Amino acid sequence: MISQEKRWTFLRGDISFEIMLKMARFRNIVVHQYDKVDEAIVIGILNNNLDDFTAYRDAILKILN
Repeated sequence: MISQEKRWTFLRGDISFEIMLKMARFRNIVVHQYDKVDEAIVIGILNNNLDDFTAYRDAILKILN
């Protein structure tokens, strides 16, 4: 279980809540509605927001460690 302190640190400084929300929504669409995913949109998101993916990964790894 993730400690409350790690959760708050994560939300306060590592990555904005807005980016986390967008990443979670993107993930849910790709995983649960993959038959409706527009490849051009996914490629656009990856091309324009790759830093968000890196920040998301780093924040999750920090919580898990």
